[in-house]
Amino acid sequence: MNGNRPVTLILLAAGDSRRFDGNKLLYPMEGKPLYRHLADRMAALKGSTFKKICLVSQYEEILAGARGMGFEVCRNDRSDLGISHSVHLGLSMAGEEDVCCFAVCDQPWLKAETVRGLVEGFLRSGKGLGCLGCRERAGDKIRLGNPAIFAPRYRRELLALTGDVGGRKIIKKHPEDLYVFQVSDVAELEDVDTRSQLPAASTYSSAPSE
Repeated sequence: MNGNRPVTLILLAAGDSRRFDGNKLLYPMEGKPLYRHLADRMAALKGSTFKKICLVSQYEEILAGARGMGFEVCRNDRSDLGISHSVHLGLSMAGEEDVCCFAVCDQPWLKAETVRGLVEGFLRSGKGLGCLGCRERAGDKIRLGNPAIFAPRYRRELLALTGDVGGRKIIKKHPEDLYVFQVSDVAELEDVDTRSQLPAASTYSSAPSE
């Protein structure tokens, strides 16, 4: 475990996939459901990078799969309340003094080593917030992305979120307290919203699924 600060990973897998024309999280990709690509990689970090791994979903197949991997799970029966509800359910499974790392299960090209680097860098930084980032091709602007990490002092602000608003609102509010772990491959930050993204994704299909 990283130092004396327990870190809980909260995987969010409760979206309605409105733009995908079907459940994208269960869509087959390279021989397994899309959500399992990230879930399998994160499972390898349990007990080292993460004290425990929790998953929030409205889908029984995903909940059952997560249980089988040794994750704690929580059913979200109110996806209509937006991502804030999933955040609140995730927090209910974490200790009040835990650092919480939120990841979304529709990022199938995110690597385990990247998430490990984010957490380790965050813990060394002394900051209260953290996320991945990638320098955009033109200029010096940094594109921010998931996963995102929150120190216990931000728990109250996370619980105050409403509607389809996630932790990005808090990150934007406190830029001075943000640690950014930069990745060189923007594909790691990409999430799948439409089926049209999947053929292009095959260019990354040979990447190791560590």
